[in-house]
Amino acid sequence: MKALENIQVNPTNALQAPIRPSVPGPGRSLFSLTEERAKSVRRAVRKLEEVLTNLAFESEFRQLFFSRWLPHEGYTLREQHLARRAAWTLVNTWILARKIGVINQNAGFLDSENWFLDRERSHLPSLASKIPVEVERQALELLSQTHLDHNFFDLLPYILEPHGPGTRLTVLRDPTTRQAREIKKRKGVFYTPADVAEYMVSYLLRRKAPAHTNLRCLDPCCGTGVFLLAMMRVANALTTEGGFKPFTYSVECLYGLDVDPLVVESCTFVLLHECLSDALSTGITPWAAWHALSLNLCTVDSLNVFIDNSHAHSGSIDHIGRQRIRRQLLDPRRTSLPLLVRSTASKNSSPTLVSWLNGGAHRIPLQALFPEVPKGFDLVIGNPPYTSLGNRNDLPFLSREYETLTGVKTNGNENAFLLFIEMMWRLAAGGENSSAMVVPLSISYHQGRAYKACRKAMTKHGSDWRFAFFDREPHALFGEEVKTRNAILFRVETYQTSSDFQPYTTSLYKWTSRTRKQLFSSIRFTKLSSNSILSGIPKLSGDNEAKAYQVLSGCPDSLRTLWQHAKSCTPLEATRETETPKVFIASTAYNFLNVFRSLPKISETLSKNKLLSLEFDTEEMARVCFAVLSSRLVYWLWRVRCDGFHVPRTFVEQIPFGRSSFQRKELVQLSRLGARTWEKVRENRTESLNGGRKMIAHPPDNCEVERDGIDKVLLQSANISSSLADHLRTFLIDVVVVDDADERRRNMSRINHISGGERR
Repeated sequence: MKALENIQVNPTNALQAPIRPSVPGPGRSLFSLTEERAKSVRRAVRKLEEVLTNLAFESEFRQLFFSRWLPHEGYTLREQHLARRAAWTLVNTWILARKIGVINQNAGFLDSENWFLDRERSHLPSLASKIPVEVERQALELLSQTHLDHNFFDLLPYILEPHGPGTRLTVLRDPTTRQAREIKKRKGVFYTPADVAEYMVSYLLRRKAPAHTNLRCLDPCCGTGVFLLAMMRVANALTTEGGFKPFTYSVECLYGLDVDPLVVESCTFVLLHECLSDALSTGITPWAAWHALSLNLCTVDSLNVFIDNSHAHSGSIDHIGRQRIRRQLLDPRRTSLPLLVRSTASKNSSPTLVSWLNGGAHRIPLQALFPEVPKGFDLVIGNPPYTSLGNRNDLPFLSREYETLTGVKTNGNENAFLLFIEMMWRLAAGGENSSAMVVPLSISYHQGRAYKACRKAMTKHGSDWRFAFFDREPHALFGEEVKTRNAILFRVETYQTSSDFQPYTTSLYKWTSRTRKQLFSSIRFTKLSSNSILSGIPKLSGDNEAKAYQVLSGCPDSLRTLWQHAKSCTPLEATRETETPKVFIASTAYNFLNVFRSLPKISETLSKNKLLSLEFDTEEMARVCFAVLSSRLVYWLWRVRCDGFHVPRTFVEQIPFGRSSFQRKELVQLSRLGARTWEKVRENRTESLNGGRKMIAHPPDNCEVERDGIDKVLLQSANISSSLADHLRTFLIDVVVVDDADERRRNMSRINHISGGERR
């Protein structure tokens, strides 16, 4: 079996490069490396766009690049200005011709267009001839500044991303990228590193070998094709007997949907770059190959797409017309193509796509888009937008159609990615299918109605579910510019598992850029002891953790029974002397829960970050509560239930230890241990300035003996094996150090955390 790193992609052999810029790593950033190569390309596009805006070119562009299948021309014009799309196609065609070596860097856009269209055989209009000579010279001069090496083509899906750089860090370096960042935030766009996409694809395809090359795959939010490209590469790597035909595979198996016509066109070019040699070996023109790939990529809002089981569709006029187009595209003897399909539904046939879109219907049958896939896809995979639904006119329809919105008073604030999770079964072929989505970590812990409804729907639709969870520190899954916590969801349905919900989970993984290469191979799933995920999906590693969590989840008592009152307060209030015993908890945490009894009076201005103040009727109960909150067990439980940063009040209230949990002697022990722990912790406090305000934290890393004692009491009271105590020590070291081969992290003697913020 070929290793993925050794896949022969093209003459530049991107994946054989010792360093892949499409994968974040030590000292390299996906976004910064992309921008190094993309900035001159985008400037060239802007030059062409400016001049095309004032030219008459629409007829030529429609004939050359509008879909051979979609009959509704106006629909594809909604999102992007036509001049920008035309400019990108000219640049993409030039890059493609340069890559294959048919033109040199001094050749113009007409030269690359002549090759792309194969003008010796075809009589098609020219878009390149519209560009004035001086503008062409300026654009080519910009393009010549980019070295078209293997790194460039490894980064191609990100280079062709239309919005350009726009992250927190790019704005700090270059304020002109702020607009791009705002657009990306509004649209929820986070482009997936290659290793994430390849891990997800590999997980699904390895379960289907050797039949992986016959599976039809859909990315319902395909963007510029990161996942479809990964599908092609991994399928090639898993083909053990050779003979893999990337172009044939792409035409027969790879499908995508996206609301943006520009990224759909760019996605087509990305796929064509990858399989061009194979496509040309069939004797067809690059233009025909482009359209053959484009036939499976549709500009449509995938939230409106559904599988219509009321019509057979396979015999419809649309299906016959689509088959005819495909044959014409793949016929090397043909020198021209029909401009567009214009089929009309008869009373005996199913509705056509034009009738659905022209009618403004929100429900678009999958069969109308892709008649050859009447029952859904074998694989559904993607990285959906992480943004609110917004003020859409189809919200009533979505509320009726999606179980995630059932019983939710929909106002558009619900996150769109939750509905894409439903696509993991909605757009999949029933009985035998697999799917994967990379989504925010909030799917595991958020208590909003839509989140609970989504988790309930996941349970209802059964199958084998695997949840892999990823922290954002020290390093993040999408790279350092995009600090998000994520979850990768896998769903595998078979005829045996379709009705049974079988959940598996992982711990909340942390890693450094140096260890990222081993991250995905180290992922291990743990079967949950309970199939109920309505209140959240716990992040667990190993059977011991799963059993302990099951026991703790069944405990009837809770920490809220220890205190009299709980309220939010400022750090300043924690400096005031009071006769009422109190315990304070910072609202954020990282490598420990920042718990303390009071703050010292200091001259500097304290942080404004809120604290949770717990008030007790006796000093003994305050010490007991402080001990419980300082334990490794509760810290572990926090990582299992929460997001690895925020410390919600609900979590504190639901910690499964209360007054009835302990015998009298155990309360005395905890009180004594809590007092000793506070004595040490307050001498070990750390101080730092953030925005001119003092931040104080109380790491308990000098209280190992006391924490051993506290954990022992808690485990005994809950009837959990004492062996978990050793596991908790190892767990804490792994969480804090992360990378023990990194000298700086290995020598960490203190836990780096400051209440109210994160740092490495």
